Amino acid sequence: MTSMDAAHIHVQPDVEASSFDNPPCVLEAHEVRWEDVVGMELIRHEFMRLIVGPIKNPNNYKVFNFDMEKGFLLYGPSGCGKTLIAKVVANEAGASFIHINLLIELDCADDRKDVYVIAATNSPEDRGLILKSLTRKKPIDSSVDLLEVGKDTTCDNYSGADLRALVNEAAMAAKNERKVVFNLSTIHRRHFDIAFQKIFPFVSQKETRSYDNWSVGN
Repeated sequence: MTSMDAAHIHVQPDVEASSFDNPPCVLEAHEVRWEDVVGMELIRHEFMRLIVGPIKNPNNYKVFNFDMEKGFLLYGPSGCGKTLIAKVVANEAGASFIHINLLIELDCADDRKDVYVIAATNSPEDRGLILKSLTRKKPIDSSVDLLEVGKDTTCDNYSGADLRALVNEAAMAAKNERKVVFNLSTIHRRHFDIAFQKIFPFVSQKETRSYDNWSVGN
C-alpha cells in the first residue's frame, strides 16, 4: 500500500473509531500556525475561505446557501509540508485534527456535518482510490477497473479536482451515447477515454518535474 497522509477536520470530535478499519490517531495541532508555513499564500487564502471561514462564521455562508466543498487534495513530494498545512488549517479553525491512512475509508465524510477532508499524496496509485471515492454514487459499469484508470499515464498530474471533472465528463459522454444506445445505463471505460480527450491536468508537467527535483534535493 502506498503512503498517504489524510486529515479529518471537524468542529466536534465525535468521529467514532469503529467507523474505520483502523482507529484514527488524534493529533494536537495547536502549536502550528501559518507563520510556520512559508510561501503558501494562495493555499492559505483558499483554505481560510473554504474551511476556516465556514467553521468560524457559518451564518455568513448560510445566508447565500453556499455549496461548500468538503474534500481537498494536496499534491507534492514527501516532506513538502502537506500534512503541516492540514494541521495549520485545523488550528486556525479551532478544530480537531485526525490523522488516518486510507482515502477510501473517508466516504462517510460526505454524510457528516462539519467534517472536512484534506488528503495529501505524491503517488499515482492513489488516484484510483480517489476515483473510487468520487464514483461511489455513480453507475459505473462492473467491467471498469478504476484502479487501472487511475494508473493510466493520461492521468499523470491529475489533481483531485481534475479527477472529479474527469468523472463528470465521463458521465456526460455516457449520457450523450444514450441518445443512440437507448438501453445504456452505466458508465464504461470508453467514456473515460472520451473524457481524457477533454479534461487536462491543472498541474503542468513542468511543475511536476519541479516537485520531483525538489524531492531529491536538486
